[in-house]
Amino acid sequence: MLLIHPVMQAAGILLVLAAFATGLQRVRSHHLKQKVRFPWKLHVLVGRVAMVSLLTGAAVGFGMVRYSWGESFMTMGHGVTGMVILPFLLFGLASGNLLDRKKGQHPVLRVLHGLSNAVLLLLLINQARTGLEVYRLFLTGL
Repeated sequence: MLLIHPVMQAAGILLVLAAFATGLQRVRSHHLKQKVRFPWKLHVLVGRVAMVSLLTGAAVGFGMVRYSWGESFMTMGHGVTGMVILPFLLFGLASGNLLDRKKGQHPVLRVLHGLSNAVLLLLLINQARTGLEVYRLFLTGL
């Protein structure tokens, strides 16, 4: 049961990496003028599933900590970083939905969407690192 959170988050991070890779195709084609195909529909699908998976996984993790330890931020840096990540997840999901609905519009939002999600990816990598530490502490009886 306790593995639900890390498994969901690991899957979400892998999906973010896939969405990031397809997003780089957009950067290459639009900004670097290279002849590459941007798989728009795949990028949108993978990005949405990744964001929803991460949001759901975060809620599960928060609930697990409350249930297991009776406190919300017992995991210290891991929980706090999770709260910092939340606005990036919400912005990535909302801006991605807007960009998908109004294709070809909002050039500034496209850049902000990409930059925000690049920062999100870095935060998620750190979150995975701290999550492994929390898991190790949990196994040893915190």
